Amino acid sequence: MNKKESKKDSNMKKILISGYHGFNNLGDEAILESVLQALKQAASKEGHALEFTVLSANPEKTAHNYAGIRAIGRTSLPAILSAIRNCDLLISGGGSLLQDKTGYGLSVAYYLGLVFLARLFGKKTVLYAQGIGPITKKINRLLARWIINRADLVTVRDAASKKELLSLGITRPPLCVTVDPAFCLHPPPSNKPKEVQHILSHLPPGRPLLGISIRSWRGQHKFIHEIAKTADRLALTLGMATVLIPMFPEQDLPVSRYTASLMQQEAYVIEKELTPHEVLSLFSHLDLLIGVRLHALIFAAITGTPMAGVGYDPKICSFLNQLGLNPVHRVENLQAGELYAHCLKIWPEREAIKEKLLQIATEYCRESNNFGEKVYRYFFGQEKNGGALR
Repeated sequence: MNKKESKKDSNMKKILISGYHGFNNLGDEAILESVLQALKQAASKEGHALEFTVLSANPEKTAHNYAGIRAIGRTSLPAILSAIRNCDLLISGGGSLLQDKTGYGLSVAYYLGLVFLARLFGKKTVLYAQGIGPITKKINRLLARWIINRADLVTVRDAASKKELLSLGITRPPLCVTVDPAFCLHPPPSNKPKEVQHILSHLPPGRPLLGISIRSWRGQHKFIHEIAKTADRLALTLGMATVLIPMFPEQDLPVSRYTASLMQQEAYVIEKELTPHEVLSLFSHLDLLIGVRLHALIFAAITGTPMAGVGYDPKICSFLNQLGLNPVHRVENLQAGELYAHCLKIWPEREAIKEKLLQIATEYCRESNNFGEKVYRYFFGQEKNGGALR
């Protein structure tokens, strides 16, 4: 090995990323792509290279989708232990990993367990732009306080998440607020992807497009009927054509089909698996979005699509408040008349809303990229291991 190659290897830092990857959840896949992009750019500016390993439910697919990375099974303990032993930094996040409302409440133990193992091996750890909570179970709150206080750096995507951490008693590591990494993504700049062209060819030409991104939630059914009624009314009064866009097909496709079946007017359901960039391209053609999924609302902001967000979780309200928008009532008490009135109020203001959203999204994209650079410098730059994150 020559001196040049030896120097390059010494600059190669190994990063292990844990998150909800490999499940085809478009929000989490968008986060992964954005984190990879931000850190690669930061390393490139300093003439360094990074080697990424990602924990995934589908390692083959993840390795195929993200060029130049290695992926291993998220439940393969021997492979995980080997990856932790060989990494320089464990990144946990982003997304809503630390909460016990879904996943049988096991998410907290799984993701914090990885942080604990990394610290056990003496590795650096960072919670990266996470959305925290709600964490309600006493054992999970105790685990969170004990393990997160031993992380090297904790970063969250909103003020509500910081408040949740403070309520848990997180006091030792540096704690700062940034934005969701997905804001780094952009729709394709010119030609529409073939899949998007195909979808648009099946929609009525010349009619404004209403997008609906819906999910099931804890046995609630009434809100689905209310959203279907609202879509029907918008089709009649504004001539809108409706397209249902599953952000997490495994969970959202059945409820999207059910919503379409409740409508009196025709609705188109996206059945094919799309990439985050394809969905962003599709969103750029929408005139209005009714969104229950957080990353559907984030994609709407990126593309400047006026939105009506329905709250099922505090993170929805927190995000909409960041944008200066008011959420419609929560799923438990959603009324079609109220949602319809909310959409009608948005409609004449849509151009001004679009301009505002695009401006905010541009600022958030810049902040997310800058944040990735700061995290890189914090751990690997000249002011590593304690350099201020401002």
